Amino acid sequence: MCEKPQKERARVLVMPKYTLQYVCGHSDEEDHPKARIDKIREKAAESLCPSCWTDQQNQIANEVSWLLPPLEGTEKQVTWAQRLRAKAMIKILNAKAAYGHDETMSLVLNDFHQDAIKQSLAMWWINNRNTRLMDLVSDYHSTRQSYYQFVIENRFQREVDALVKEAQESNRDPFDISAEQGLLGAIMVKNDAYYVASFLEPEHFIEDLHQRIFEVVRALITLGKVAMPITLNTFLGDQDLGGITVSRYLARLAAEAVGITQVRQPALTIYALAKYRSQMEAQES
Repeated sequence: MCEKPQKERARVLVMPKYTLQYVCGHSDEEDHPKARIDKIREKAAESLCPSCWTDQQNQIANEVSWLLPPLEGTEKQVTWAQRLRAKAMIKILNAKAAYGHDETMSLVLNDFHQDAIKQSLAMWWINNRNTRLMDLVSDYHSTRQSYYQFVIENRFQREVDALVKEAQESNRDPFDISAEQGLLGAIMVKNDAYYVASFLEPEHFIEDLHQRIFEVVRALITLGKVAMPITLNTFLGDQDLGGITVSRYLARLAAEAVGITQVRQPALTIYALAKYRSQMEAQES
């Protein structure tokens, strides 16, 4: 009688052990696939060992947390949540710096930051540990959108009225060429700057060429295309403006552009002076 063949035991893949040297000076022996060991060693050489990394995270959490309200939960939950909260606070501060040019996002992030500081439940931080910060901010904004719209519109109107009043009292020229140039240059250098000035219309600019530039720039950006001097030439041509061609003028605007964080002020100035001109025309008619 033939014996039934025994079932072969499943083969267990055993990976070789390699020594990893970390930037903190510590080393460790770990199992890793041979094909990836060079990349793993390279990454380890730029990283802290697991023990030092944990110590660093705890230190950061302690340094940040002493300024914040104590967390509520078990000892294990609180220790974990302190690290998560510290990371989140650093991300919020970085986001506030990155969105400093955006009035609405600056308001939202500042309010979100203040409410996050008040969040004292350890489990809230643990439950949201895998959620992207900007997703939390977006949800926060969506539930308060009408409030922020009201705040922005009122602030905008107050700022515009103040600039119009200043122009009236100083009897200044009802236009500002340098503001128009700085704004258009900034938009060509960084197209995101357009959204800071999206309340403008071409007719708000005093110069005909600036009106055309803004019209083309707006059309390109809203279509998801890049608006820069070389692309604008296709639509504007390269005629002589009297000592300088359009292409050179666009290049000069880009070279002398204001930074994106400075875009709001010239945009407000352009809008306010256009309103001032309308008032002057109404008085004269």
